[in-house]
Amino acid sequence: MLLPSNSRPILVSLLLAGSLCVGSAQEARPLALVGARIELGNGTVLENATLVIQGGKIVSVGEDLQAPGGAKTIDLKGQTVYPGFLDAYTTRGLDIPAAPSQDPRDDKDTAPATMWEKNRKGIRSDVRAAAHLSLKASAGDFHKQGLTAALLAPGSGTLRGICAIAPMLGEPQELPHPDFALEMSFRGGSGAGYPGNVLGIIALMRQTLFDAQRYATLDTDEKDEALANAAPAATGRMPVVFAADTELEIVRAVRICGEFGMKPMIAGGREAYRQAKMLAQQRIPVLVNLNVGTPPSLEEEKGTEPGDSIPRAVREDQLRDWTERAANAAALAEAGVPLAFSSEGDALGDFLSNVRTAIEHGLPRADALRALTATPAELLGVGAGVIRVGQPAFLTIMDGDFADPKSKVTRVVVDGNAFEVKS
Repeated sequence: MLLPSNSRPILVSLLLAGSLCVGSAQEARPLALVGARIELGNGTVLENATLVIQGGKIVSVGEDLQAPGGAKTIDLKGQTVYPGFLDAYTTRGLDIPAAPSQDPRDDKDTAPATMWEKNRKGIRSDVRAAAHLSLKASAGDFHKQGLTAALLAPGSGTLRGICAIAPMLGEPQELPHPDFALEMSFRGGSGAGYPGNVLGIIALMRQTLFDAQRYATLDTDEKDEALANAAPAATGRMPVVFAADTELEIVRAVRICGEFGMKPMIAGGREAYRQAKMLAQQRIPVLVNLNVGTPPSLEEEKGTEPGDSIPRAVREDQLRDWTERAANAAALAEAGVPLAFSSEGDALGDFLSNVRTAIEHGLPRADALRALTATPAELLGVGAGVIRVGQPAFLTIMDGDFADPKSKVTRVVVDGNAFEVKS
């Protein structure tokens, strides 16, 4: 499990839209989920089973188990309980401040000394996601997709800031990992000016990482939040979430992280299947974006004038590319790449639909369930990823198989707190 070296607790209060809290981990009274089909997450399935939660943890689970006296019971006959689904990468639920405005003297041809103070050009590692939580409007939407916790990433710039891991709760709680990982990308800052291309961005990225390594050795009272926050990642003590989609971006990200001894996770990874062997050999996780959109049609658009339509050979290439992207998760799983799912890049309401698309294109159901539960739980340190006695209670409850398009989420349990999901 990858854990940060400088985690600082932070309190968050969430108002859930579309969910109703029906139990509390603080209550002494046990909560019993009875009559359910329970997939433990390790291949074992219990029929007509009971699961008991108390003090935020699972205290018993099994078939022919009686609910303890005085327990609050919820009848789940005909429903299935899974380990809590986890969103491995999203920029939702944050209110990140805008980047500093550009120095008017900074243009595409020069990089004045004042640039660093006026605009660090995408170097935003001073931003901590945990300090900018704004989940009031979206937490209920996470619940509708069965998501019980998420990695929240700042999502803007080159060194983008520090990611936080947030359980989707409805009362003040301490975040388990408020400073989990440094987010990076090959995107620059806002506006024109230096650096204006990927070579300049990489040069500035590397220089900042070298500066952060040096900063970590200094004994100084002069605080530089950007370098201080980047230092744990630059010295290998904090994971890096590297937003990279194309094959070239992924290769570059792995090489840069290797140069500095950093521990990368690839976020997005739309073309990760093209480097599946390398990612598997180095055990680099991919927090894969499943949104592939609709498949391009091979048919000519009606009403198109002769000569104006896209040539059929081009349409066939487009469909082939789409099919490869749709099978991305399947290829990564087959190669043995640690795989988790991200809701980023699509409407949150399409998350489970996109999971099912990946299954339709070759991802085994068991691998899909692991990518929703056990693997992100291990990577992010949230929940257990499997249902077992003594573990924190993170559960997703559905009225059918999660792989079935007709199935809907009815409840979630987040760190022992039960929420009924309203359509």
